[in-house]
Amino acid sequence: MKHLLTIATFLLFRTAYAQHTEIRYYDIYHKETSDTASAVYRKKTVCHSPSNDNTGTLSYFTNDTLTTIAHSNDLERKIWHGKVTRYRRAGTILEVLNYENDKKEGASLQYFANGVLAVQGFYVNDSLMSERFYTPEGRDTTENLHTRKATPPPDYKDVIAQHLQYPQKAKSRNRQGRVMVSFVVEKDGTVSNVKVEEYKLGAGLEEEAIRVVSLLPHFKPALLDGSPVRYRFRIPIDFKLEGHKKKANKNRH
Repeated sequence: MKHLLTIATFLLFRTAYAQHTEIRYYDIYHKETSDTASAVYRKKTVCHSPSNDNTGTLSYFTNDTLTTIAHSNDLERKIWHGKVTRYRRAGTILEVLNYENDKKEGASLQYFANGVLAVQGFYVNDSLMSERFYTPEGRDTTENLHTRKATPPPDYKDVIAQHLQYPQKAKSRNRQGRVMVSFVVEKDGTVSNVKVEEYKLGAGLEEEAIRVVSLLPHFKPALLDGSPVRYRFRIPIDFKLEGHKKKANKNRH
């Protein structure tokens, strides 16, 4: 009995020596915070001894629902190594990935909320080699119905070219250049909140860029975890004066 007690004490001491636990809190933007009341995530890290290079990390939502199980070679630099499993707030599996020294390697799986496989990918040295998509009912499909960026209609460049009108004021002042326009693609694919990132050309060019982008037809909306979400999109609108270009070419000879 004394012998067993000695062994148990040794194992307990060894476990305590080999690892310690750290708990940190994070806000909605995944930034560390000391305000636990407003925190959205709580990360529990089990730090092993230096002889063990596999540090386990458990992240939770503040309602105690597990959000991530991961392993790392170097926690400070966030170098993932091994299996990483991410969960939804409801507790269902969202994604399963495999890493080797912070590079995706092997199978990657994403699931719909109903537990059906949504995306099956395969990585080699962090490069995606193949990918298959499925519907929430489990059928094969050619498009990602789980997570994707908003996609413009195939003819959106033609729409811009057909409706773009060069402001007369800009022509008279020989103004040309690129206007970067940003806007929101709503959940239904419509375009809203159109604006330019910087007013630098003037002479009505920025206003014309806003007008023509506002005429764009519906986009394919962005998806996040199988549901439509609002998405910020950017499009460059180029204004070029043909006469100005010819004059410049003529001056070279």
